[in-house]
Amino acid sequence: MDFKTVLKKLIDIFEKNKIDYALIGGFALGVYGVVRATNDLDFLIDKKYNTFLKKMMKQNMYDIIYESENVIQFEHPAAIFGSIDFLYAFRKPSLEMLKRAVEKNLFEKTIAIKVLLPEDIIGLKVQAFVNRPERKVFELEDIKSLITANLSELDWEIIKKHFALFNLATLYEELKNNYGK
Repeated sequence: MDFKTVLKKLIDIFEKNKIDYALIGGFALGVYGVVRATNDLDFLIDKKYNTFLKKMMKQNMYDIIYESENVIQFEHPAAIFGSIDFLYAFRKPSLEMLKRAVEKNLFEKTIAIKVLLPEDIIGLKVQAFVNRPERKVFELEDIKSLITANLSELDWEIIKKHFALFNLATLYEELKNNYGK
């Protein structure tokens, strides 16, 4: 996948149409200093734009490969344009995440993109392993890496709220005690 080309195109469309979005997933981890291989792009997007999103992706020759109430996944027939997943924000916590997203510069400051805060990426990682317990070890490694790489800037109260949503206060306390000093 040509990440730079795809990101530039998507961001231009999002900004031109005033779409609420934020980069998430493996590529967002890299923005915050956590190197992990990824072969797709992942975004959080306000669900109210789902009709626009489908139309825009179709115009750019992407096919829907999966769709549910919470997520839609697209794939382009040309590998250079790759796969793009969109997680829908429509509940209060995810809409708040979008509001907190910050602009970051990528590719030697040639692209400015909105990215979720590390705290909110952690929240999505928690949700991921709650929904798919077999991914817990993998997601916890990403969480620990995000914490370690961004320790001095983290807002532990935001992180605490994410863990509380899933009744994981004990795990939160364990992470805070091990990393939050």
